[in-house]
Amino acid sequence: MNFRLPRCNRKKHTKVFSEVLFYKFFFLAANLKLIQKGFATGHFGYNSNTYFPSLFSVLNPFYLNLLLIIFVIAPNRILNAFAAILAWVLMAHPNTLGVQHFVTVFWTSLWLAQHDRSKQSLWIGKFICSMIFLCASLGKATEGWWSGDYIKNLMWTHTHLYKLLGPSLFSKLAIVGEASLGITFLIPGIFGPILSLLLISGMFIAMSLEVLDALGPICGMLLSILAYEISSKTDALSVFNEGISKRTAQIITAWTTNIRISDYYYSTENLKMNKGLSVKNENGKHFHGLDAYLELIRRVPILLPLYPLLKIKIIYRIGEKFFSI
Repeated sequence: MNFRLPRCNRKKHTKVFSEVLFYKFFFLAANLKLIQKGFATGHFGYNSNTYFPSLFSVLNPFYLNLLLIIFVIAPNRILNAFAAILAWVLMAHPNTLGVQHFVTVFWTSLWLAQHDRSKQSLWIGKFICSMIFLCASLGKATEGWWSGDYIKNLMWTHTHLYKLLGPSLFSKLAIVGEASLGITFLIPGIFGPILSLLLISGMFIAMSLEVLDALGPICGMLLSILAYEISSKTDALSVFNEGISKRTAQIITAWTTNIRISDYYYSTENLKMNKGLSVKNENGKHFHGLDAYLELIRRVPILLPLYPLLKIKIIYRIGEKFFSI
């Protein structure tokens, strides 16, 4: 009986999903915030830590972090999985123990490594977000946090809202907000990620952008999930198999799943008048020129935020003039 190891499907591991660019952008923003806080010095006051192997203290956390950035932004799920391992090492490193950025990057990198647009993959991302915040709220279930005594020492939380509410009420609201995020994975459809993002936005308003290094990767993951779920609800779009229509479709189909090149008939004269782009939805409705591009944008997760912007009357009229003779 012959036994063979399964072949590595390189195409599967390197397939690019456009929505994960949201995650990678927010990860980079969060990491830059961490570096701005002084991470480049590699000193966080934990040099005397003896809980972890001495080998960790030999590894320079700054260079480990540079390697982490490469592994996260790489369009390869195997390297993304190694990013999770590196994030764990940085979590346990004596010089970086307690830096929340690496905790959130560890969990979100696990999501990134397995993301394949399946319902299970999307649910795992929502569950990871909820569990991070639920555990964070449980960790704050202490007398010092509930009374507000501990938060007095966190100078970056001393915002206008903190001064208005006082340390006790402010601290209680922070705990309740994190606990609320712990159940959002139970909310079906796009409403769970939307509520989570609204609550996290409230944290930014309440505590300032100093929490970006910890919350950035979670925001990016939730935006990736939300963008895909919204764009996937649109019907399939057929693109005319000629000229610019075909070339545009070939580029965009690499970023989405509900656009296909079709041989349906459309007036050649109309194509010339509208810069050669023609599409048709499942109901048989034709779109050409600017409207065709807008329909394509709706179906590409990474471009989805541009759709409502381009539908603004003034911008739309400018676009119409560009796509007319």
